[in-house]
Amino acid sequence: MIRMVNTDKGNLIIYCVYIPPGEEHKKRVNELIEKLMLLKRNYNSLSLILFGDLNIKREKIEEKLENKISQYGFKIWYKKEKDEYTHEQKSGNKIFKSYLDYMITYGIEDIDFDVIDNLVYSDHKCLELSFI
Repeated sequence: MIRMVNTDKGNLIIYCVYIPPGEEHKKRVNELIEKLMLLKRNYNSLSLILFGDLNIKREKIEEKLENKISQYGFKIWYKKEKDEYTHEQKSGNKIFKSYLDYMITYGIEDIDFDVIDNLVYSDHKCLELSFI
């Protein structure tokens, strides 16, 4: 889902995305990169907040996405501490925790990022972006 909203600082594109795991994952990540580049080309003064479950493990985010878009001014927000996680899945007596959710911004400065407990029942935590 993509939505453009008017703010006191101009237009802001809010983009929510889910990339499922599986055989099509690499293709979907590449499609996301293409969409980001298209938005950058089509809007002279782009301000963008993208968030969602990208199903990319934290240890792979640089290789699979960050290195491909950061050179164009996009910033990926995530917690690098190993004890931080965004997804919790129970299987039998075990709980598996992983980091799968990210926020990407462009043209936005002076923000804080955090991962907080979910606000509704979900197996994912919430990503919080605050303007400072």
